[in-house]
Amino acid sequence: MRNIGISIIIILLSVFLFYDTFSIEVAESEEIGPVMWPRILLISLFVFGFTLLVQSLYRLKKESAEKSGDRFDAVKFWGFLILIILYIPALTYIGFIIATPIWIFILAFIAGMRKVLPLILTPLIGTAVVTFLFPVLLRISMPRGVGIMREVSYFFY
Repeated sequence: MRNIGISIIIILLSVFLFYDTFSIEVAESEEIGPVMWPRILLISLFVFGFTLLVQSLYRLKKESAEKSGDRFDAVKFWGFLILIILYIPALTYIGFIIATPIWIFILAFIAGMRKVLPLILTPLIGTAVVTFLFPVLLRISMPRGVGIMREVSYFFY
């Protein structure tokens, strides 16, 4: 029930802020600028909020049918926490383009994803999308790593 409220707040907030972006005055340009970037983020926020709402309503319907209890999984919790702590220095030494797919793969495996194709494609596609969006499209640099890892990242962007 809590996720339903959060998703509705996210949807309403994204719609309100998207409407507010029309009051931003900027010169016309062909690149993504101070108007387009917030709109892209707010549309994404709306889509994610709507997805959360649909998932929450589906879960609510499913849980009311079977009344199952939630339990805390300490192994997953500590695994996630350790991986998040290790990811930050990994970005520094091996760079974003190498560390991120490995990190997403391990997180997905700990979370319970066992199908091989999604387990491989999810980290690769996710990293490719973020790499295209930030370093290529927006020209925001990501950590490249050191040594040979730095040279590998130059191959990608």
